[in-house]
Amino acid sequence: DLNDIQRELNLCKQAFILGVPTSISFDVVKVGERYGVVFEMLDCLSLRDCILKNPNKLKEYIKMYADLLKKLGTTDKGDFKIPSAKELELEYVKVIEPYVDAADYKRVIELINSVPDKHTLVHGDCHIKNIMVEGDEPALIDMDTLSYGDPIFDLAAICATYIAFERATPGNNKEFLKIDGEKCELIYNETTRLYFSNLSDEDYKNNLVKISALTYVHMLYWTIRAEGMNHQRFDFCYDELKKLLPVVNDLRLEY
Repeated sequence: DLNDIQRELNLCKQAFILGVPTSISFDVVKVGERYGVVFEMLDCLSLRDCILKNPNKLKEYIKMYADLLKKLGTTDKGDFKIPSAKELELEYVKVIEPYVDAADYKRVIELINSVPDKHTLVHGDCHIKNIMVEGDEPALIDMDTLSYGDPIFDLAAICATYIAFERATPGNNKEFLKIDGEKCELIYNETTRLYFSNLSDEDYKNNLVKISALTYVHMLYWTIRAEGMNHQRFDFCYDELKKLLPVVNDLRLEY
């Protein structure tokens, strides 16, 4: 849709101006009846491909990843018109209401509302296939999910990619990322530990529990919105969420 393409172009330009490392976008083009955005040609590999090609440099790539997430989580959106991650979450989560217990749905809304209001950037899908590496510099692609808010929204999305999808559907990581579940879990754990490097082990672990709660909320509405609902995945994720709801008081992370 032309409006969606124009929206992505605008978000890319805004992110670039704000100092987020991303490829330079130029203009919208039409080929036949389809639209696209023209970007600069990047002579690079995705971070995923870098990890596959140079497994001995995994620690270096994980530090690059954590630094990039920190860059996003500390970049103020300024005056740009970027959607609120919290408002989007509250809108998206409405689709799960008919499928979960009323008390659980109410608690989910309370938890989302407990996320602090921040004006820093959220990519929304910042996994290793959406990060390109040129030399020693990372650049983000797929900026159509750019929003602003607390970093928990980015952290929950990557937790879903590396942890939740794999646990719900074993083998998912190998299919999607070409990396096995054990290594993906290592990437997630090491990246988040660097991200929260100033925290005690206890505060770090408490953060992971809160991130997991939001992760399984994401998983529920993503599963419902997917073409052909995966009931096995939904049931697994709902069971995981139900374990977390009684023990998570809020979604306020320590930084």
